[in-house]
Order: sequence, then C-alpha cells, then structure tokens
Amino acid sequence: IKLLQDTIESNGIEFKYFLTLLYWFKMDDIDRVVEDNRHLKKVIQSFCNDEVKMLFFTEKHLDPDSNVFGGFHRHILLEDIPESKWKKPSSQMKRWMNEVTEKEIKKYHHLSDVRFIPPRMALIHKVVKGLHHSTPNGFKGLKLLPVNNVDGLLSYCTKQNRNNIPHEYVIDTKNSSCLDDKFIRRLRSHVRYKIASC
Repeated sequence: IKLLQDTIESNGIEFKYFLTLLYWFKMDDIDRVVEDNRHLKKVIQSFCNDEVKMLFFTEKHLDPDSNVFGGFHRHILLEDIPESKWKKPSSQMKRWMNEVTEKEIKKYHHLSDVRFIPPRMALIHKVVKGLHHSTPNGFKGLKLLPVNNVDGLLSYCTKQNRNNIPHEYVIDTKNSSCLDDKFIRRLRSHVRYKIASC
C-alpha cells in the first residue's frame, strides 16, 4: 500500500467516505466493472460539478458456497464534495438536498458525531442509488461509511493481491484519481520485484 499512500499524500487527498457496491448477480466481466466505475465517477463529478477524487478497487468473491463465487464487487474511497459546493450548491444539488428525508439522514447518525456528516452521507447515498446504473435495488448492495483509518482501508482493499489475483483486477487505475502512467510503472516494477524475491 506504500505506493498508494505516497500518491494520496503527494496529491493532498483527504478521503472522507468508503463506498461498497455489490452486484445483484455474478459479475465476472472485469471490463464491465471498469466501465461501471467510469460511469459512477462521471455521475458524482457531474452532480457536484467538481473533480471529487476517488480510488476504485475490485474484490473477487472467494467463498465457494456463495452464488456469486468468482464474481466481483467494488470498493471506492471518495473525497468529500468541496465545501464551496455545500455552501453554494447548484440548482440540481439544492433540489436533491431538499429531497433527502430525516429517515435517510437518521440512518447515518450513529456513524459520526460531526453534525454535518450524516446529511452529506445521506445525499451521496441518494445520488449513487438514484443516478448510477449499476446500483442494486436492495439495502444490502450499497454501503457507505465515514473514513476513520485510510491505511487500514487501503490494506483491506488490496488484500487480494496476495491471492494470485492480478493487481490490475484489484486496483482500477483507469478510473482512480492521480494514478498516472508513472504510478502504474512503479506498481508493475514493485510487483515484478516481489515475484523475483519469492
């Protein structure tokens, strides 16, 4: 995770939310997953009219008893929508903020003591659910949490690198923010070094 930590620090990124999205069927097409990530990124950035930074990770279901065994689900680290957008929201954002119910906000109260976080989480949940085409209908398919330990989440999201799953399946470098060609070269060099030293 050192390469990711360095990238986050050098770009001054502060992730606030951790989003998990499950598919309602066995999704084993990695190209479709990458395309879904592209759509989700476009939805969020278009909604707030800003380049909210994100890191996209793919995890494979490894439980042989699961009906989605061998399929993928997604984890996404997100920055907060910029403060300026909360203070002066677009007409679209204002309309969606007004549509967030107390019940939707209450669902997030136990996750943060910071007063403004639950309403923001409820809005992000609503946007992902309402505008992203690969969000399941049920409650279990979308999970949004505040970020308390970025390093722990990076370790969790990259754990399958140890299960002979290619790194390009684990980290979506095409859609993740700030993961440029230089990062990809360093990542491949790091992977080659680990293989050679085994």
